[in-house]
Amino acid sequence: MDSNESKEILEKINLIFEKIDKVLTEKGKVGYESDETKELNEALSKAHSEYPPITANNTNGYWGDKYGDFDCIMLIIRPILAKHGLTLTQRTILTDDGSFYLQTRLWHSTGQWIETRTRILPTKNDIHTFGSAQEYMKKAEAMNLLNITIQDNPADDDGELQQASAREIFAKGTALNSNYNKKLDSRDVITKEQLSELEYELQNYEDIAQDLLTSLRLQSLADMPQSRYMKSLERIRKIKQIRNENNIK
Repeated sequence: MDSNESKEILEKINLIFEKIDKVLTEKGKVGYESDETKELNEALSKAHSEYPPITANNTNGYWGDKYGDFDCIMLIIRPILAKHGLTLTQRTILTDDGSFYLQTRLWHSTGQWIETRTRILPTKNDIHTFGSAQEYMKKAEAMNLLNITIQDNPADDDGELQQASAREIFAKGTALNSNYNKKLDSRDVITKEQLSELEYELQNYEDIAQDLLTSLRLQSLADMPQSRYMKSLERIRKIKQIRNENNIK
């Protein structure tokens, strides 16, 4: 199959999705699942019983977090879904107000479906940061919809890491360690002045900004706990210093 044929197939699939959404809108039944989901639920239940243990197989290059690579996860899960007549689709939708959201839909061979819709909120308005945020949300929503879990997942800590810093970060092989005490972490967020300081330090360092958000499990820098501000600022400056010393872009 050449690129033109692949493009035609994708265009046809998108047209089908648009027609389905249009019909449902006209009926006033736009929701998060089809009218019937019995067969889909049964198939998904059987698929769940066949999921093998999935372990974290990769390490974030800057923060040291273990994580399960999305591609590796789906290589394991797709054959199980296909066996039970299930398939997962994801597409980015542009709304009338100019915002983007990710639609993740699980289909059954009967035409039944369930889905999630999540706003894509990049920290900066550039293509690279948008792409990074989109890929992160694709993995998160796929795992959510398919109920996929990772063994020894560092994010599975009863919500504590939402306000914790990463235990260890790396800048091209140089470790930057910090301690985290969940009992001492503040629930007050940073001030506007502190946010401006972070944004200033992160200019032209979109990858550091994204890794910072990922490690702290934040949607935006404005959500950062006060108790994480100084440590995060020190880390950003340290990484920048190491990169400059080694002429790393």
